[in-house]
Amino acid sequence: MSKLLNILILTFLSVTAKTQDWIFIDSSVNSDILYIKSKYLTKRQDFENNTIIKVWIKREAKVATIVKNGKVIKVYNVRILQLKEYNCTQRQTNIISQTVYNSQGKIIDSFQFQDYEQKWTDVIPESIGEAVLDKVCELFNE
Repeated sequence: MSKLLNILILTFLSVTAKTQDWIFIDSSVNSDILYIKSKYLTKRQDFENNTIIKVWIKREAKVATIVKNGKVIKVYNVRILQLKEYNCTQRQTNIISQTVYNSQGKIIDSFQFQDYEQKWTDVIPESIGEAVLDKVCELFNE
């Protein structure tokens, strides 16, 4: 009995430790759930002395749209990992890369922007993107 209890406790602790790597942010109207990685990758100053924070974002989506071989495809129960940068002062974001996984964990879409392709965009007020920006800035912009 104690052996079974120890196994259950170890399993619970390992699952808890794994899930603590991600911080819940919010869920969207269409039931997407968003998380940010609990630690940022880099933090730097840009040429205007704004702090730029690079962090991983995870979105669990019931349905997502991807473009594959020129066709628009709906995929269901996906996990999307994005590497993004946030500028808290300018309230902007820049996407660096994105990978989409199906429900079995297989990569179904992936891209990485080259430096010259990256573009800073304003975060839309009262959006899920603003909720992510606010949390990133609250946690990492000291």
